[in-house]
Amino acid sequence: MTTTGTFAAYTVPDLPGGLEAPEGITVGSDGALWFAETYGTIHRVTTDGVFTQYSVPLPGDGDPTQWIAAGPDGALWFTAACNPCATAWIGRLTTSGIFTEYAIGDGSWLLGGITGGPDGGIWFTSLRVNHGGTQYVARAPACGLGLSASHNGTALTANFDLGIDQPASWSVQLQNLPVLERSIPEVVPPRAFDLSWNMSSLPGNVLVKSALSSSTGQVMCAEWTTVTAEQ
Repeated sequence: MTTTGTFAAYTVPDLPGGLEAPEGITVGSDGALWFAETYGTIHRVTTDGVFTQYSVPLPGDGDPTQWIAAGPDGALWFTAACNPCATAWIGRLTTSGIFTEYAIGDGSWLLGGITGGPDGGIWFTSLRVNHGGTQYVARAPACGLGLSASHNGTALTANFDLGIDQPASWSVQLQNLPVLERSIPEVVPPRAFDLSWNMSSLPGNVLVKSALSSSTGQVMCAEWTTVTAEQ
């Protein structure tokens, strides 16, 4: 709608099963509009109505995505939760399509709004149903902040940007096969670096996954990206 009251309507492209229920919406750092819908998809739409869809790689059965906000880091941040469920998630999506997900506590959580704070952090509201309906305002943790990968015909290289506000176990998988696992101290501010593996050829698309886990083994955040063999 323009400030003079002129409307334009855009139909959301169909999803599997025809299930669309748009929730929050925000302006991204790329100038497009981004919104979450409750069946696990984040949408990007330009002001002339061109849509791009991103399926959220949530663990387990996949929880509904709800509210979304532009973060001070230029990425999109969103909440994902059952109504309620044992583990809720805060999600981060870059404008280039890379996801990071953060597990929120144990117990039954129902997440609400989310926004970037003046301190550079991400703040969100939540209701803990199994604890007398206690309501919280919380700050998302510092955790993995970027992952990309490429293949040059001889090697697969992954670029990491790690940040964590407590000691953690860091693991990397290629096609769900572990290739690295090590303990790391807290890394604040984040540190960017890359690792390479000798691979003269790739079996089509290769999934690269980076995860940070607590001392009890709980995954605090994980990132996924896909690299395609150079043609």
